[in-house]
Amino acid sequence: MADFFAELTSGTDAISELTERVTAFLRDAQVDQRTTHHVALVIEELLTNAATHGSAPATAVSISVTISPGRVSGQVVDDGKMFDPSRERDADLSADADKRQVGGLGLVLIRRLTESLAYERVGGHNRTTFSIVRSRR
Repeated sequence: MADFFAELTSGTDAISELTERVTAFLRDAQVDQRTTHHVALVIEELLTNAATHGSAPATAVSISVTISPGRVSGQVVDDGKMFDPSRERDADLSADADKRQVGGLGLVLIRRLTESLAYERVGGHNRTTFSIVRSRR
């Protein structure tokens, strides 16, 4: 089992840098490409939501990733306003892309890529945990 931990203040550059660091960590740990890509997408979307909807442009965030034989698990904790990404929202996927309401598709993506997704509000912080099943080689 391997672990990754980082703290940052959310923002476009910080999110990109952290996503690259997580991707490198997973590759170095020989996690398969599909799982690595899915973990990076989920983390980037959760961090972008914290930065965009967290009620402040500079939201403090911590992230942890744990690799186990069958899955990669992660946790994102931020001090933004309450936001539960695991809750189903209405996203009209049947409408043409140019006629769709902006937003919500990232949350659909997160739910489709994860094996588990949970949220809780603890001590004024959002805590989102997820896991993604690793590909078998």
